[in-house]
Amino acid sequence: MGDLLNESNDAISFYDFYEKWGDTFFSSEKSPLGPEKTNVMVEDLKSRIIQHCSTAQGDKTRWGWKNPRSMLVLPFIHAVLPDMKFLHVVRDGRDMAFSGNQMQIIKHGPAFFETKDLELTPEKSLIFWDKTNMFAAHYAEEHMQDNYLRVRFEDLCDFLPAVTTQLSEFLSVEHDDLLTILKNSVKRPASIGRWKKQAEKTMKLMLNTDCSGLKYFGYFD
Repeated sequence: MGDLLNESNDAISFYDFYEKWGDTFFSSEKSPLGPEKTNVMVEDLKSRIIQHCSTAQGDKTRWGWKNPRSMLVLPFIHAVLPDMKFLHVVRDGRDMAFSGNQMQIIKHGPAFFETKDLELTPEKSLIFWDKTNMFAAHYAEEHMQDNYLRVRFEDLCDFLPAVTTQLSEFLSVEHDDLLTILKNSVKRPASIGRWKKQAEKTMKLMLNTDCSGLKYFGYFD
């Protein structure tokens, strides 16, 4: 996954790429990029990949990077890397709505909601979570087939055998080796289920927010 990582293990080489192109590409359905801007974006991504891989230690035939904002530009990345695998880790949108870290919606919410004066609320956060994750899921399911795997963060933290087996097969890693890596790097945070402590706010959130992702990703029937 590279060695140039921030405190969240996101690849630093790609940080400015998402800053620069995230809003532009996600909004491209309404305002197409055009061939010139697309070519610039392609070359920018390739340069980030070269930088990222140049710092990696060990086996460089298997590489990747982590950054949640990849969802915003997934079709573009897939077009540049058609044989790529996409591991989509989803966390309960209700927990995300009440997270203290709202940097994604702060950075990309104004373009997403088409307003310069975005009022940051749990409702808006849940909508952003829903639309971006559903956008990535629908694209990957249709276009990436066996090169796409979605797992719930909560299931990963519990090391559910069905999930770890599926993950080891997807990544072509021995299950015992993968389990060792996961147990050394994945810790179940106390913040899982924090939405349950927000009963009144959550009820308002559920009633007033059009969000199909919670059911689609199995968070309620």
